[in-house]
Parts: sequence; C-alpha cells; structure tokens
Amino acid sequence: MATFEYILVESKGAVGIVTLNRPKMLNALSFGVFKEIAAAIDDLEADDKIGCILITGSEKAFAAGADIKEMQPKTFIDMFSSDFTAVGGDTLIMFVTWDANGKLSSRSIHQFGSATLDKLSPHYADQTPLFVAMKTKPVLFTKKELEGHIEADYAPGERERAEQR
Repeated sequence: MATFEYILVESKGAVGIVTLNRPKMLNALSFGVFKEIAAAIDDLEADDKIGCILITGSEKAFAAGADIKEMQPKTFIDMFSSDFTAVGGDTLIMFVTWDANGKLSSRSIHQFGSATLDKLSPHYADQTPLFVAMKTKPVLFTKKELEGHIEADYAPGERERAEQR
C-alpha cells in the first residue's frame, strides 16, 4: 500500500480504515487530501480481503471542512472544474452520527440520483440540484420515517415488465 502525506491507511480484518491526518489544520479537506483518499480507496477496493472502508478523523475533529486558504484564490469556475467535483465517476457522501443516547441520524448526497441507470426513473437525477448547491438530504431508516415520503408503491422490474406486455 502507498505512503501518504495527509492520511493514514490501515486494515483491521475486513475493514480498511482511512484516517485524515492534518492535525494542525483540523483535517481541513484540501485537493491533496481528496487525491490521497481516492488513491487509498482504489488500493483498498483492489484488496479482496477488504469488505468495508471507513473514513475517520481525529478525536478533536473529523474534518474542519474545506481548506479555505487553498480555495481562496480560486474562482467559482476553477472550483467546479477542479478535483473538488466528481469527474467521470460516481460518489456517495454520507454523514452518520449517534447522539449520547445512541439515536442514529444520517444525511447523504449523491451527485446524480438514486437511480443512475434508469433514465425513466423520477430519481434519475433527483439529487443533482442538491449536489451542485453542496447540500445534503436526510437518510430515512424506519418505516415511520419512510411512510411520509412514499410517492408510489412498485416492485423492482415492474415498469420493465409492463413495457414488455
């Protein structure tokens, strides 16, 4: 496995662990950090023994956010044509937290939508506006949370079978 400047990489059993390691910058996310995370994930995905990849920070801070000093001289166009956006790939960003009582909450974003292969799906590009605005959406876990958001009830493949008739 490669050696990195801004992250630490290890494995514990089937879990690959990527730890942000810029303590003086509170793990601020720079272009270098993103490139190293991508390289580490590529390495871990190539290892058949790894079944899960965990990205973590320090006790003081997961990540302070974007490295503003690095971004400051850049224009909007520079940022959105740079390494801060997904190019020719796929990404899912998910933030998961547990409160002191153990209650789970999560927010996520995907640069396209949850149905990236089905152009007929209402979810084909439903998250793109959120991704561009750099916003997240809640992840719903329980039946009660989901019920208020159900627009249609269907079985996987149902649309395709109907089209074939």
